[in-house]
Amino acid sequence: MKKFFLVILIIFALEYFSSAVDNASFRTALRYAQVARSLSLEGKWTEALEQTERGLAYEKNFSDLLYLKAYSLAALGEKKYLAIDCVKQAVENNLWREINPDSARILYANYMSDTNRSGEALKILDSKPAIFSSDAEFIRAKSNYRLGNFSAARKNISTARKVFTGDERFALLFFQIENPYDTDVLLAKQLVKLVDTWKRFAPEILIYASHFVDEEEQKQMLLEFEKINKISLDYIIFALETQLKTADEALNLFATIGNKNFKQSQLEKFYSLLIENTHKEIYFKLLNNYSGIVTKDYSKDYIEDFYAYYENGQLIKVEFFEIQDDFLTFEAEYKNNEIIKLDYSKYNMNFEYSKYPDVSRIKFETGEDVILVPNEIQFKIIEHINFQDKSNITFIFPEYVFENAKQLTFKNFINNVAGFKTTTDERVNGTIHFTVLNGQIITANYYSSTGNKFAYAAFENGLPLFRNVDNDMDGRFEVTEFYSFDEQNYINIQTEKEQHTMGKILFGTLHPPKGLYLSKVVCDLDGNSINDYFEIYKENNTKVCGWDIDDDGVYDIGFSNDAQGNEEIFYRDFTTGKNVYCVLKNHKPVLIKKQNMEIPVTKDDSYEFYWIGKVGKNNEAKIIMQKLNSSYGLDIFEIGDKKIFAFKVNGFCFGEIIDEIF
Repeated sequence: MKKFFLVILIIFALEYFSSAVDNASFRTALRYAQVARSLSLEGKWTEALEQTERGLAYEKNFSDLLYLKAYSLAALGEKKYLAIDCVKQAVENNLWREINPDSARILYANYMSDTNRSGEALKILDSKPAIFSSDAEFIRAKSNYRLGNFSAARKNISTARKVFTGDERFALLFFQIENPYDTDVLLAKQLVKLVDTWKRFAPEILIYASHFVDEEEQKQMLLEFEKINKISLDYIIFALETQLKTADEALNLFATIGNKNFKQSQLEKFYSLLIENTHKEIYFKLLNNYSGIVTKDYSKDYIEDFYAYYENGQLIKVEFFEIQDDFLTFEAEYKNNEIIKLDYSKYNMNFEYSKYPDVSRIKFETGEDVILVPNEIQFKIIEHINFQDKSNITFIFPEYVFENAKQLTFKNFINNVAGFKTTTDERVNGTIHFTVLNGQIITANYYSSTGNKFAYAAFENGLPLFRNVDNDMDGRFEVTEFYSFDEQNYINIQTEKEQHTMGKILFGTLHPPKGLYLSKVVCDLDGNSINDYFEIYKENNTKVCGWDIDDDGVYDIGFSNDAQGNEEIFYRDFTTGKNVYCVLKNHKPVLIKKQNMEIPVTKDDSYEFYWIGKVGKNNEAKIIMQKLNSSYGLDIFEIGDKKIFAFKVNGFCFGEIIDEIF
């Protein structure tokens, strides 16, 4: 990958004051900026970067620090997008103290030009006050070329030829991009005259300028390049094309280059100049031992954005950077010249292939990890061109073919899914594994971060029927959740928050079907296969719940409320075994309905305890409350000469004095 060229000098104005508040925090940040500046001038970029980060902790908007950080990141070869963010903030904040903001504008414009945003680069440089310098003019020239504004680029280069006579970049840019048969002939001649001035700084200018001179001078330039510089592939191609070298000589030179990086267009051009089959066979043998990177420019902005990595002639990896800012668009991993994995970073999707382009697995941006039915889904982002001679020696060039991964959503191909995994917030780093048949989920298994299953669910027609849950992770599923579906009235039974929580628990990152709701929960806490507790959910967030105290399969105590605000506590009568109901008003017990009788309820004078019928003593209430110290319970207690039937439910303790134990 081309490294960002560091041509911009750090220019410090004598004093450039802004509207910065001169407070203690800012003064500290300024000291860090001064130290970072000194370190950068010494080329100590790592230390300079550390100082900028410390300073930004005090003043995050200080442009001097942001610029110095961007420049340090560039000098250290860090990802371009990191430096771009910093220098962009520096320019937009416009909070400067000791650095000329034009330096930041130049750096920012250069980044914009080199990341396929040349129009923005020109705006940055031309905004008032417009910047005129060799760096600024060079950025304008290459930006205009990238935008197809050849006349404007030539004007930039013509100006530079007169003003910045010692800067070889302009002539090199002109000769690399311009077509000798369709160009500004006068400007070309003027630049050719100065090649001798620039060749010692940029010897490669001899190769590119040789296309703009007559045959005799062309050969002289190529021979001179061969004498003063190491052989390059461009030189070999031009020398073969001009018949300065024979095919045998060119191939021998190519063999001496070694495992350098090449452009695909160079390799294709070289091949097109080979006429004899024997020469082509030699060429392919050399390629089949090649280890290095072959690049291509898909955006047509004269910057390589597509990188194919080879090892002994075999493809091992392909990378694509859409705007050349070092943010990876996608990366393909190869085995035996076939793609086995594709990391589509742009959409945060990962593909695995059974045999490219047949997808076997996809990890989605939203968290789903999908296993596909074999040979049902194809996703092709790269074509493979067999570069082959008559001896069947093959060298593969990958070619980028655009496919919109946004269209690949779980919903769009559920019918081709065999199973998938997604994340859940129910446990830290928990996952859900679904199995799918004919587009419908049929089972789901829920796992903790350690791989232990804590729940499983059965589905019908894509909807969950029930789910068994091991809350305490002891290997026993003590809770069963039952689910119902009512597309019209479901919202009356669960709140939106409860709906959201339920969806996250059941489906992880997927959206639950509209109309699904939790209708009932039962618990077997002691593991004897008899449910100890249940909850049934009704409209307006109301419910019925009950406890089986003695494991006989019949619920002994419970509580209910309804949509009209009525509340009842029920318990099983100790004599008849039938339910008895306690009516509540304003959330307080007031009356017991027992068979055809209404028995008054009286609150104890000292404790939160309610006597049914006859009122007992304070100490009796205290003793019972101490014994019923859990959240619920039911029993008969002997206190002194009394036998008292007592229970606790929904936060209320009750007692009924009886004459004898039944």
